[in-house]
Amino acid sequence: MCARVQVAVTYRDGVGFESTASHEVGRSFVAASLKELRRKIVTATLMKRRKGEDLIVAFTLDPTARAEWDRRRAEAGVWD
Repeated sequence: MCARVQVAVTYRDGVGFESTASHEVGRSFVAASLKELRRKIVTATLMKRRKGEDLIVAFTLDPTARAEWDRRRAEAGVWD
């Protein structure tokens, strides 16, 4: 069985990436990177799931979060 969690994300300069609390997650999180944000959300969300249940976390980036993600990818030389 697999659960999918959709999380809205924004970016605030000096703060980092910030998720919006939802029914599935229950609270918001702040992290310096999307990788760290995903780890925090998975950790918090898995505590509420059944043993053996897979979890997919999908981010919906607002324009500021998308621009920051694109900037970091360009800086790292990563292209789709």
